[in-house]
Amino acid sequence: MIIIEKIGPQTLSLDLRDQVSASDIQAVDDAVRDLLEEDGKINLLLDLTGISDVSAGAVAEDVKVETALLPHLRRFGRIAAVTDKQWIATVMRAAGHLMPGLEYQTFDPDDRLAARTFVLDEGAAPETPVPAVRFLDPPHPHVLAYEIDGVIQQSDADAVIDRLNTMMAETPGEGRRISLLVRVTNFAGFAPSMLISGPLWTAKMAAIRNLHRYALVGAGGWMESLAKLADPVTTVEMKSFDADDEDDAREWVSEGL
Repeated sequence: MIIIEKIGPQTLSLDLRDQVSASDIQAVDDAVRDLLEEDGKINLLLDLTGISDVSAGAVAEDVKVETALLPHLRRFGRIAAVTDKQWIATVMRAAGHLMPGLEYQTFDPDDRLAARTFVLDEGAAPETPVPAVRFLDPPHPHVLAYEIDGVIQQSDADAVIDRLNTMMAETPGEGRRISLLVRVTNFAGFAPSMLISGPLWTAKMAAIRNLHRYALVGAGGWMESLAKLADPVTTVEMKSFDADDEDDAREWVSEGL
């Protein structure tokens, strides 16, 4: 028999006990098929300590089920197998090496909690996004210069906004003028949450009212086209420069400050 339990998002616990039959394998297939209808990686926790035998029908059914699931191998993320039999652990590890992209580990019966933690990805430290914005030495005190390299996160936008707010506070008066110089090394997109960030757009509008010139260095392609499209509808002078012409950009963006 097999006791099937959903223990987390896209994660099944399969406790195999006594003799496993063809109907047990079919029940597992049905449970996995249900998860295939959802988004995300599928994870499995297999407890093999209570298994005593596998019927011939179960073997045949397992071959059929695994063959049918081959096109969905990329949907599987983590598999943990708990067993007290060394030969089963060896077979399981070998199977894991044959499946690229699959994280596979075997555990002793005393390490069931560790197996559960592994398959649920609990205790893993959340990845810290790599900053995509690096501030550069400005050509003028009233120029904010930075480089974009990677995926822009909310933290990147916040850092730029903080710098802008500081510069605006340090240049009081109705006629204060600030310019931007942005070197685009590798723009790999931005975090979707930034699309709905009210403070971000409020800060952008406040900054635009105080911008004098905006130089894009090394952007090219669609970013240059976007700058040209925005030029007629703003009071900000925008200009795009090739990567080799950054010195010219620095001189242009500082004029009139």
